[in-house]
Amino acid sequence: MILRLAAFREKLKKHQEDVAAELQKHLDESRQQVVNYYVMRILDAPPDALLGQSHTGKPTEEGARRWLDQELNRVFPKAESLIQEMKLEERFKDVTYETLNRPDFLESVKATFPSIDWDKAYSEFKAAGESVAG
Repeated sequence: MILRLAAFREKLKKHQEDVAAELQKHLDESRQQVVNYYVMRILDAPPDALLGQSHTGKPTEEGARRWLDQELNRVFPKAESLIQEMKLEERFKDVTYETLNRPDFLESVKATFPSIDWDKAYSEFKAAGESVAG
C-alpha cells in the first residue's frame, strides 16, 4: 500500500507540473493576443510613458510590443501563482466493534461496495464474535 501511495504521489506531482505548463501556455497565448490587439492602437496614439522611452518621438512596432509586454508583466498572472499545491492526504480510520454493530453499517458498506457478498462476510464476523463471547 505504501508503494502504491508513493507511486500515486509521483503521478500527482507530474500531473501538477503538466497542468502548470499547459496553463502557462494558455496564459502566454492570451497575453500575446492582448499585445497583438493593442499594438496598432498604441502606435496610433502612443501613451506618454511610451513616448518618453522613444529617441525619435515616434515609437516603433517593436518598441510598442516591448513596452506592452513590460506593462503586462506587472499585471498578468503566472501559472505558479494560480495553481495551489495538489497533495494527497491519507487518513487511516479504525473500525471499532461498535461501528460494526451499528444498524446502518452493513447497508452503507453494501452501497459502497455492491459487488461483494457482504451478508456472508457479516454473518461470519457475527459468528466469530459469538464464539469469542461464548
